[in-house]
Amino acid sequence: MFDVDSLAGQAGLTSPALGAVLVIVTFCAVLRGLTGFGFAIAAVPLLSSLVDPRLAVAVAALLQLVIGVLEGPGAWRQAHRPLLSRLLLGAVVGTPLGMIALRLTSPGPQRLVVAVAALIALFVAWRGPRLRSAIVRGNPTTMGVASGLLNGLAAMPGPPAVAYFMSIPLGPTATRASLILYFAATALFAVASGLAAGVIGSEAVLLALVSLPALVLGNGLGGLVFRAGGESLFRSAGLAVLAVGAAAAGYRGLAAVAG
Repeated sequence: MFDVDSLAGQAGLTSPALGAVLVIVTFCAVLRGLTGFGFAIAAVPLLSSLVDPRLAVAVAALLQLVIGVLEGPGAWRQAHRPLLSRLLLGAVVGTPLGMIALRLTSPGPQRLVVAVAALIALFVAWRGPRLRSAIVRGNPTTMGVASGLLNGLAAMPGPPAVAYFMSIPLGPTATRASLILYFAATALFAVASGLAAGVIGSEAVLLALVSLPALVLGNGLGGLVFRAGGESLFRSAGLAVLAVGAAAAGYRGLAAVAG
């Protein structure tokens, strides 16, 4: 019989904390299903307020890999693959470096980095298509390195990648498909680097497996909202999640550093 208390204990959590993790995963998966990005951007700050940031990063990376494998084949036909190849080249370099930094830094500074990254993502999502930085447009490989560093450190490759794709004239379908493939690939890099660096262990695998039904459910609901044309309504909710996530991570990071 399914024993919630036992399962929560194996994952190093109380039963209420495990329930909160599942709620966070579901909601962030809805955001990801709606836009093709945003799962880790929202989930890592929120999860890191409940668990060690290393565990939050590992779980987010594992879940992103699973959903990327499921959706990748469908996105392949619609994605802008030449741009993806240049971004991924940079991410290959940046991700292992970020994982090394994750292993060497304490939770407080990690939470501060997560908070800053979430604030960047919030700014990018708020500015949307009006973001037209020459730096972002000019060198996709450099943006890939920055994305990889955040991928390894916080399982959050999103801010640089999203900023890049929002600065070029791609339609929403191609942008969404490109981001789905990009995050699937960077999740693979993060998981491989995390296993090699000893960041991803049995506790993370167990928590990811427990969270998988919530991930699939939320991602499917987000896809339904996208197809129904409710993107503008959910955009406001996504901005609110990014703001709350950044505030939560920043508060805990500052408290840990001050303490």
